[in-house]
Amino acid sequence: MQEIREITNRHDKPSQDIILKQPHTNGPLVDNIFGPQYYDLAYKNIHINVKKEKDSYILTKDNTLVKCLNIAHLNNKPVLIGQFFKSLLPYYMKPIDSSLLDIFEVKNLSRNIHYWEICDIKKKIMILKHSGKLIAMPIIHSTVED
Repeated sequence: MQEIREITNRHDKPSQDIILKQPHTNGPLVDNIFGPQYYDLAYKNIHINVKKEKDSYILTKDNTLVKCLNIAHLNNKPVLIGQFFKSLLPYYMKPIDSSLLDIFEVKNLSRNIHYWEICDIKKKIMILKHSGKLIAMPIIHSTVED
């Protein structure tokens, strides 16, 4: 049976529940992060599963595209641990700049791992391979609203 743990994201917004599932101890972890680790995260209208590559990409509020590798805790708050793409370019410029729609050609996945707080998530992303390029597109109805 899977263990489910519910915690509150921030004290000033108690209705924002985060559900963490499938505990594990496999890492990876950033140096100052210890404690429980999970494969699954359900937050508002998104679901992240770090075991499935197709379900592990997010865009942060500062437009960093992250490949999530683990879910852990820092100061009793869940964080996403992962790598980020160093290059985000518009996939097309006409009729409009695709980056306005959060559609990018992505390159150069970082080697080092970093962490992001759950409240930094803007939306879930899917990565498609097209003509030898990696194209990042948002998943419809996956925008996290404040």
